[in-house]
Amino acid sequence: MLCLFSTVVVLLLIFYEDMKSRTVRLFLFVLLSILLFYSSYNGKNLYTLLINIIFNVLYIILITSFGYLYTVLKKSGVSFFSSIGLGDILLLLCLSVWFEPITFIVFNTVSLILALVIHLSLKQAIASYSQFETVPLAGYQSLCFSFLLVFTFFNS
Repeated sequence: MLCLFSTVVVLLLIFYEDMKSRTVRLFLFVLLSILLFYSSYNGKNLYTLLINIIFNVLYIILITSFGYLYTVLKKSGVSFFSSIGLGDILLLLCLSVWFEPITFIVFNTVSLILALVIHLSLKQAIASYSQFETVPLAGYQSLCFSFLLVFTFFNS
């Protein structure tokens, strides 16, 4: 219970920092990784956990590579890291510790769609929200994951 509460607090801090300034301090990602590894290891054997992490990291490398190729081929003169933030990739790496591979792919897809819907809605509804050009993807995905954790906890 304490681990769940701590994880949700860290996720909400990531959401807050990403929304506020589009940057997230590195120690929050480290803390999140430790909390998620602890909660994942608590329920699985180490071999299964490591296999899941390897597959999830390979998935992250695959989608990041496609994003990089798209940026290089379609957006000449634009650097890859102006299209996606390092925090977005770090959050995915943190979350890769907790999910099984298929569930991770589904979560990533659904949270990306929700992030797009939320971002476009806020951009239309709140004029001051448009002060940033970038999408706080790590913040939106951490918010989605915190809802998932709380929902899972109350339904178990």
